[in-house]
Order: sequence, then C-alpha cells, then structure tokens
Amino acid sequence: MRAPIPHIIRFRELVNQPAKGDKPATRGILPIGHAALYRGMQRGEFPRPVQMGGLKVWLGSDIEALLARLQEQSDALNGRIGGDQ
Repeated sequence: MRAPIPHIIRFRELVNQPAKGDKPATRGILPIGHAALYRGMQRGEFPRPVQMGGLKVWLGSDIEALLARLQEQSDALNGRIGGDQ
C-alpha cells in the first residue's frame, strides 16, 4: 500500500533527487530520476506537466493512472492477476 497521491505534484516530489551539498537525497513518487522521466514523456509513456502560474506541475490523477498502468503491466509480466497478491 502506498501513501495517498496529492492533487498537484511538483517535480521534486515526483522523481528521486540525489544528495546535493548539504541537502539529503529524496525519494519521489516514481522510483526514477529526472532523465528517465523526460525520456518517458518523449516516448508518450509518462504524462506531461501542466503549467500552473510559473510552475510546471503534474496532476495527481495523471500520476495515479500511470502507477495503475505500470502495476498492471508488472502483474501481467509476473503472471499475476490483480495487484494485491
């Protein structure tokens, strides 16, 4: 079970961030780095951000749908039905 997804997600909350200077590394909602996110967006596999004021953000509903699709693909590859086995 994962934590609830917020309605609006900023970049630093979405992907893993390496430690930089005195800031510790952080884990994002998606277990990938920024380069993998942009490659996935170019291929059309990941949702693109929306502009909100001066920020680019992702909609929580788009990320929930992505996670559900990735879970289904994983289950199919591993021969499981449903995500709670």
